[in-house]
Order: sequence, then C-alpha cells, then structure tokens
Amino acid sequence: MFFSVSLNGKAKRTPTLDQRDTRGWVKYGQRNQFPDEIVEVARMSPTVAAIHKRYVDYTAGEGAMVVKADGSPWPEAQAWANSLDDGAGLESLVFSAAHDWWLFGAFSFQVLWGEVDPKVKDVLRQDWQNIRLGYSAKPDEDDEYEKGVWVSPLWSKYTKSVYEPKFYPYFREGEPKMVPAFFVEKAYTAGFDSYPLPPWYSGYKAGQTEAELETMRYNLAERAIMPSGVLEVPMALDPEKRKEFERQLREEFTGADNAGKVWLIPNPMGAEGAKVNFTPFTNGPQDRDLRNLQEQVQASIVKAFALPSPTLIGLPGGASLGGDGGTIERASSELYSKVIKPAQGRITRALEMMLNAAGYSNAVVKIKQSYPGFDAEGNALTASVGVSGALAQATTALLAAVQQKQLGPDAAQVLLEQLGYSAEKAKRMVDSQLSLLNGAAPNPSPAN
Repeated sequence: MFFSVSLNGKAKRTPTLDQRDTRGWVKYGQRNQFPDEIVEVARMSPTVAAIHKRYVDYTAGEGAMVVKADGSPWPEAQAWANSLDDGAGLESLVFSAAHDWWLFGAFSFQVLWGEVDPKVKDVLRQDWQNIRLGYSAKPDEDDEYEKGVWVSPLWSKYTKSVYEPKFYPYFREGEPKMVPAFFVEKAYTAGFDSYPLPPWYSGYKAGQTEAELETMRYNLAERAIMPSGVLEVPMALDPEKRKEFERQLREEFTGADNAGKVWLIPNPMGAEGAKVNFTPFTNGPQDRDLRNLQEQVQASIVKAFALPSPTLIGLPGGASLGGDGGTIERASSELYSKVIKPAQGRITRALEMMLNAAGYSNAVVKIKQSYPGFDAEGNALTASVGVSGALAQATTALLAAVQQKQLGPDAAQVLLEQLGYSAEKAKRMVDSQLSLLNGAAPNPSPAN
C-alpha cells in the first residue's frame, strides 16, 4: 500500500494507512518525524519565519466575535465563545489554527462533549505537531476500526510510558462522544491520503538551504579566522613558541570581535635578510556566490508562500514604497483576497460548526481584520471611505511603512490626517498596524 515520493529531499513512503499495522497510526514522513522537521526549518530560516509570522498575524486579525446570521450581536453565544479553550477564548483558537495552517497545512481542535447534555461543552486548541492520523488499534463490537487521531506530546519518544500515544475519535456534528473528539481541517494534497504538505512546501528545500546558510554565517562569525590580511615574517619557531603562537591565534583572531586584524605568520623557510611581506584579503567570488544564493533561496520561499510582493511584509525586493504605490496596492489586495481570506474562511467555518453543536444554530464567526488598507470588516479603504485611487495608494503605503517600522506612529497619524482622515480614524488605522508588531502569541498545548 506504499509508494515512494520525495519528502524533504529523500525518497520516503507516502503517508498511507496499512490497516495491518496494530499500532493504528499512519507514519508522518520518514521516521514519523516530518512535523518536527517542518518546525525546525521554519525556526531556522529567517524568511520562512518572517512570512509565517505575518501570515498568522493577518489571518488571526485583532480578535473574533460571534453574531447572528443577520449580523446583530449574540451576547449568549459570544459569552460561550469567550469561555472556550479553558477560558482563553475564541482568539486563542483562531490564532492556534492560523499558526498551524500556515506551518503544516492543517489544524485541529479537541472537542469536549457534555456528560449529560449532548452538546459541545468546550473546544481546546491542539498542536498539530502532536497528531498522527489513523484508526483505532482494536475493532469495535461490529468488527470495525474507528477513524480518528493519535496524540502524543513527544512522538520521537512515544515508546516511553509518559509519551504513550492515545487514540481519540473524529468529531462529527450530532454524534456526541463520552471521550474527547478531534476536529481536523487539512489541505488537499494529491497523492497523500492522510497528511497534507505545508502550503509552502515547494520552497521547503530553499528554507533548508537558508537555515544552513544562517548556521554557516554564525559559525564563521563565532569560530572563523577573518583577518584583513597576512603579514609574513621570515623567522623560525621552536615547539614552545609554535604552541604559544597557536594559542594566541585562537584567542586574538577568532570571533566577530577580532575580525579585520592583521594575521602575523612566521615563515621558517624565509631566507636570512628577507623582507616582510603583506598580503591583503578581499572578498572573493565565493562571497558573491553566497549572496546570490541567499537571494535565490529567499525568492523561492516568497513564491512558495504565494506572496505577491515581499515589500508587503518588509522583505527586500518588489515594489518600493516611494514610487510604486499602485503596484503595492494591487499586491496587497491580491494577498488579502487570494491567500488570507480563504484561510480565515476555513477557521471560521470550523468554529461555526462548534457553535452549532453547542446549540447556537446559524451563528457567524467574524474575524476583526487588521490587514493594511482594509478596515476591521475587511472592506478596502477605497470603498469604505469613497476615496480616489491615488489616495488609497498613499494610505496603503503609509500603513505598510508603519508596519515595517519605516515610519513612526505619530508621524503616520499626522500624514493620514493631512490626507483627509479624521483624527479618530487615523489613530485607529495606525493602532491596527501597531498591534501586528506588538501582539503576543499563545503557545498551543497538547491534549489532556
């Protein structure tokens, strides 16, 4: 039931289920550790980390609210939503789902049913990294294997009792369970029956390469000898002097603080009376090649994330804020409508299903938007304030400059007021961008 594909550069088995496996779960990549590898690349690649963080911030917005189908407030449903995730509220669930969606291409909630009243009692965030899909290890009374998830806080050590995986059934609306059930939302990936690939998987190798380049830079700064040149002196060294010379070499020439010093090298073969020779060091072709490689891998990652312009999240390249306002506006609108909004839709539909199962039929979950150039309702500023295209371009550029720390909030507010916005509206627009820079992220926790 297996066939070979390429996962993170090596031939691996496609994650498909073999029901003869008595453990029940489906291996997630080689050694069942592919999620850990994804996390490591995202942690070590600056470009992947930057885009992932900004996508999560945009998708999670400034919070979420529950309203009726006609848009009117629903205080009872909102109060219930605020109690979810052990009191952390709807925002916690939205953020954790956005985080995992842009990292793994999937997210999950743990759903707790009421013991007496057959309604959903609570919904908990669940780290996708701790999940494996599969079937129950043993059949039920009808000799059927139940579909569901296996959860372990540390899959690399699952054989230890403290990390022993536990099976939980899938959440199905209208089918209350006496045990926690798991809702799973995942992207479709052709050829993969069980697991999705990350949305940015086409840039996965580029992310690995960038992570390796960062490690190499760190090692060069920490350990390498980086003199400005070599001073060759014709003299011999006895064993004791050679040992002392090597010690001084390590102490005085390695590390960033010692970069640029002149390296003094005794030449035991120098003829008596020979002159001192100095050879300066300059950046060679390999340095330019490394810079070019860095630019190439960054471009590959940007394409993999479907980011229309790297300028939108403060990366170099793409349109400039000075003279390409129209280009930025179009790229910003494209990113919002084609990338961010669909991800938000997956999350809100999942939460609406939870609300419906809790007795709040036809409830609507709305994310308060924090995207540059759009108001909290997700309407483009051009439409919401009836301004011209040129004014919308200037507004988008100003808000992007605040987000990228190229313009201070006070100066941005003054400029927005000069463009014709009220002081209250200008302050609200600037504060919306600052929240993206200062927002704290909750830490998803494993199932209890």
